[in-house]
Amino acid sequence: MSSLTVWCFSTPLGADTGEVGLKRLEEQGALVVHDAVALIWMPGAPEPTIRHLRHDAVRAGVTGAFWGSVIGMLALSPVAGAVVGSAAASAVAKLRRGVGDDFVAQVGEQISPGTSALFVLSSGAQADLVGPAIAAMEATLLHAELGDDVDPELRALLERPDDGQAT
Repeated sequence: MSSLTVWCFSTPLGADTGEVGLKRLEEQGALVVHDAVALIWMPGAPEPTIRHLRHDAVRAGVTGAFWGSVIGMLALSPVAGAVVGSAAASAVAKLRRGVGDDFVAQVGEQISPGTSALFVLSSGAQADLVGPAIAAMEATLLHAELGDDVDPELRALLERPDDGQAT
């Protein structure tokens, strides 16, 4: 089963440190990363910058729309995020029901100007390796297990090549 974790940092550059740590954990076999994005919100900026950590141009359109919608749902106003096709919209709707209001509220409390975060969709995390690594980065970890109805749809969406058209 997949997990959605949000690694929250108290500085805008924390996500860069988190990205290096995430790659190291993945190389150690501490978790399997299916997809991830960084959110960086510089002080004084009207909105955050979102950077996809996997640079696979084939999937960029679909996953960009998906992550834009997820971040809009979790960290920004409900109307923020990209316009998505039906596959991404369905996955985001199921994800929203699956993570719960408390998780959404916690993420919203952590994201503000001057902060950053990594949004990581992963599986197989070894808590004895991941926990200390996140603590060493001085990050706050927010975690949601994705239900059996959400997991296959998200994986299919993230593995689907983008044909340039919303569905």
